[in-house]
Amino acid sequence: MALYRLHILLLTLGAALGAGSCSFVDFETSPYAPRALQAVYSEHDDLTYLVWRIADVADPELLTYELWEDGELQPIDLSDAPMPSEPFACDRLYLCLQYQVSGFWSPPGNGTALRATHKRFGPIPSAPVRPQQITASFEIAPVATANNRFADAGLFDVLSAINLPHRRTFEWVLVDTQPGEDDAPCASPPAEGWQRLSDRVELPQSWTDNPPCMAVRPRRSDQPARHIVARLEPGPVLHVAELDHSIEAIRHPTHIAFLVDLQVTNAGRCQQIVDAVRQTILSEFAEEQKPVRELGVYYPRDRQGQPTSGCDQATSIDYPINDILAEGRNAMADEVERSALTLVVINNLQLTATPEKLAQLQAFNAATELPDAPYSFAWLVGSEASYPGITWSWNTPWQALESRDFEPPLRAAVRYIFPLTSTPPLENYELELPVPPGSRTPQYLKLCQLLPLPTTYIAGRREYPVNAHQLEWPTGELPRLRYALTTTEFAYYNDFYGGSIEVVYEVCDAFCDNAFQGRNGLTYGSWLNAPNACQWGAP
Repeated sequence: MALYRLHILLLTLGAALGAGSCSFVDFETSPYAPRALQAVYSEHDDLTYLVWRIADVADPELLTYELWEDGELQPIDLSDAPMPSEPFACDRLYLCLQYQVSGFWSPPGNGTALRATHKRFGPIPSAPVRPQQITASFEIAPVATANNRFADAGLFDVLSAINLPHRRTFEWVLVDTQPGEDDAPCASPPAEGWQRLSDRVELPQSWTDNPPCMAVRPRRSDQPARHIVARLEPGPVLHVAELDHSIEAIRHPTHIAFLVDLQVTNAGRCQQIVDAVRQTILSEFAEEQKPVRELGVYYPRDRQGQPTSGCDQATSIDYPINDILAEGRNAMADEVERSALTLVVINNLQLTATPEKLAQLQAFNAATELPDAPYSFAWLVGSEASYPGITWSWNTPWQALESRDFEPPLRAAVRYIFPLTSTPPLENYELELPVPPGSRTPQYLKLCQLLPLPTTYIAGRREYPVNAHQLEWPTGELPRLRYALTTTEFAYYNDFYGGSIEVVYEVCDAFCDNAFQGRNGLTYGSWLNAPNACQWGAP
């Protein structure tokens, strides 16, 4: 039995040891190991740019480096590079380090191209590298901006374009052009006067009189870098105007006539009702400081054509509408704008009006179509059931004189409705465009923002569609925009919205055919030939 137990124990230990010898062990790459080594040689710069990465949790101060040069690994000091840089965050979870070598650098065939040495853990080789070769590491396309006060070098970093994380700064200087033709080559840049290049650089005054060239080069700590030079042409001289034009409102004069058609047996009570309606309406006009002209109080007529008291409907046949319209025409003759003749009909019953009365009210509404008549506005204080077939501009239901709801609807109607308001005719509305501030000799115009869209641009006797390729500024007068809008006529005061017209445009005084930088940051070859691009906005 003892031998059997020993045999089982030996088998168990053997199985356990065998299992341990077959398990996988995954060794994680050191965060200090140089990874993704890149080498890019620029023929123009005659410089090889080297970049590698370490994990962002690593302390770069604990590392030194050796680089393959002249057949062996030689120590390098990153701060002695032609374009030194502190380690910087790049990619995700990494720090990038950079170094440059003059001339074309070649890695070893089988050995280590770059080796890091940790102060505690010792040497850590880099992964293999595949060199890359480019013509130039940067390009420029200078363009003048802000009416030639500044310039943008149009710097294009080729290293960034090929995904080489690299940090360097640039410097610039203006270079005189050689005497001769406009396309004469640029002179060699001077040794002195180079300045740090920023997104935009300030230019000297009057440089456009003799346009120079612009030279740009990277900044090197050991020697001047090779430069690239290009001509700097004057940019278009542009001036912007922003118009927010409110369409004018025509406030129509209010003329008011009261027509009394009540059924009240007590004459004093009847007059009290008439006075209450009249005074409530007129006092609200006064409190709101809204001009109004009262034409008078009118009463129905009997069968003999004589005025009644207005308090006994049974004795009245028709209304003196012709008299009211005549008074309205006479009053309108004193006004500049067409007046609104408001007829306030006061009726406390729901009995159907006589055919003559209905015909007279229809004639009142129809008179608004006559060119020499005021605009007819029929306001019923009573029940519409009394006047079948009549369209009322406004209806205030009848309320008892003692009711707390008697005055508020009348006053609210005055505030809401009057004065009736119109726009001028807008079907061919024209808006004049003034010369933008700062512009002296506008030659061309460009429409940058339009709301709503006009139909026509008018320059003197010439008319253009607003999307024409080029819009000339007229000589001796201002241009205009023509709109096809909807005219509003006799709208209620609180409902009126005449609308507004927004126009942003810029004019060009000089160099209009030259390149410019748009508000979107893009550079266009010609302001005149880029109809959909403007430079308006911050200079």
